[in-house]
Amino acid sequence: MRGVGIRYVVDSGRERQQRYHTTTGMSWFEVDWVSKASAKQRAGRAGRTAAGHCYRLYSSAVFDAQFESFAPVELLNNPLEDVVVRYAHNAK
Repeated sequence: MRGVGIRYVVDSGRERQQRYHTTTGMSWFEVDWVSKASAKQRAGRAGRTAAGHCYRLYSSAVFDAQFESFAPVELLNNPLEDVVVRYAHNAK
């Protein structure tokens, strides 16, 4: 089971996200803020089996102003060909 024994989490509030430009067909990665839902999930990993704490490396003002409520649909950030190949590979 993953996450057993995790008592402390240090959350930078950042993640590497894939972006895709539909006109040029180019994709790239950029570091951006996670969503509020992801930040709450990260915090929830601390202290599942014992007392724990999440240390966030950003202020509540940044959380309120910069973080979206939910992450955009992953399909919008990936070329359709990648999604089809991943699906075909996992369907085997």
